[in-house]
Amino acid sequence: MGNYGVLVGPNPPTSNIRPWVISHDGIEGIVSPLTLTDPILIVTIIALGLLIPPLTILHAWLIGQAYRYAFPIGEPEGAFNLALKVSGAITVCAAVAIFIWLTQEVIDFYLIVGVMTAITLLLSAGTIAVFVHRQGFTSGFILRIELATGLLSLIVPIGVTSTLYEVGWPIILTLIIGFICYRQGLSTHLENQSARTTLWQTDRLALELLILFLVMLLPLSALVFFVNRLFVPGAVASWASFLVPLISVAFVALYATVRGEGIVVKKTGTLQTDYHESPLFWNVQWWINLFWNTVKWLLGALGVSGVVYISQMLVYAWFVNLVK
Repeated sequence: MGNYGVLVGPNPPTSNIRPWVISHDGIEGIVSPLTLTDPILIVTIIALGLLIPPLTILHAWLIGQAYRYAFPIGEPEGAFNLALKVSGAITVCAAVAIFIWLTQEVIDFYLIVGVMTAITLLLSAGTIAVFVHRQGFTSGFILRIELATGLLSLIVPIGVTSTLYEVGWPIILTLIIGFICYRQGLSTHLENQSARTTLWQTDRLALELLILFLVMLLPLSALVFFVNRLFVPGAVASWASFLVPLISVAFVALYATVRGEGIVVKKTGTLQTDYHESPLFWNVQWWINLFWNTVKWLLGALGVSGVVYISQMLVYAWFVNLVK
C-alpha cells in the first residue's frame, strides 16, 4: 500500500479468482500525515507556529538584553532594532524549515529543530560579535557578550522543542515575566533613591532575586502540599498556601537588603567619583515595591501563560485532527 495505489488480489480462503491489480479507490485518504500540498494550509500552519507565542519578538527581546551592553545607555532602541533584524532573518529561515518539514515525509521534527538551533545560535552571536569588533571593544568584552547572546538565543529553540510537552512555554514565559518585573522594580526603587547603577548590576540582582524566590517558593509549596495531605485540615492548609509566597517575598527582600550593602553605586546627576553611601534597601518602600512587583509577576505570568497554553492546545488539537 502506498501513495500510488493499493495492491488488490484474490482472497485465499475463498474461491475468488480475482487477479492482482493496483486499485486507486479511496487513495485520496491515504496521505502521509506530514506531506501536505495545500499552500493555504501550509501558510496557516507556518503562521500559527511562529505566532503562538510570537517567536520573532520574543527572540529579539531575549538577545536584545545582551545586545544593549554594546550600545550607549540612552539608546536602547538601537539594540532592539539590531536584534529585531537578526530575529527577522531567523524567522525567514524557520518558515522555510517548517515548509520543508510539512512537505517532505522523511524529515524529522527534531532534525529541523536541531538545524534551526544551530542557525539561531550562529546568527545571534555572530552578528553582535561583528558589531562589537567594529566598535573597537576589547576581546574580553567580545567573548562575554558572545557567550551571553549564545545562551539567550537558545531559549526559543528550547521552548520550541518542549512544545510537544505542553508546559515548556508557560514555564519559560513565567521566568521571563518574573525577571522583567523584578528588574523594573529595582530600577524604580534605585531611581527613587537617586542611585545610578550599571546595566549589569541591575540585571544581575534581578536575576538573583528571581532565582531566590523560586528556591524558596518551590520547597515551601511542596511542604505545604505534603502536610496538607497527611496532617492539616483544608482550611489551615489554604492559609498556609497563602503565606508561602509572602514568606518567599520576605526572604527575597531580606536578601536584597543584605546584598545591597555590597553594591557600589553612584549618585544620579553627580560626578563619576561621587558615590551613594546610604543603604539602598533598608526602607519600607523597598518591601512594598517588591511585594507588588511579585504580585504583578505572578498574575501576569498566570494570564500570559494561560493564554499561550490554551492557544497552543487548540492549535495542536486542530493540527492532529488535520493529519489523521
